[in-house]
Amino acid sequence: MPATLRLSGPLRDFNGGKPELQVQPGRTIREVITDLGIVPETIAVVVVNEEQQTKDYIFQEGDVVLVLAIIGGG
Repeated sequence: MPATLRLSGPLRDFNGGKPELQVQPGRTIREVITDLGIVPETIAVVVVNEEQQTKDYIFQEGDVVLVLAIIGGG
C-alpha cells in the first residue's frame, strides 16, 4: 500500500499542478521531494498523519504526508 504525499500551494508546480502523488514506502521525504526538483530547504513544515516530523522521516505504508513551503513576502 503506497503512502500519499500532499503538496501545498506553489509546490504543486513540481508535480504538474497536481496536489498529491503516491509514494512507495521505504524512502525519506527528503529523497522524494528532491526527486521532484524541490530544494529541501524550501520546506518549512512536514506533517505525517497529523504529527510534525522531519524531512528525514521514512514513508510507511498508508502514511499521509503534507509538506508546506516557506512563505516569503515583504
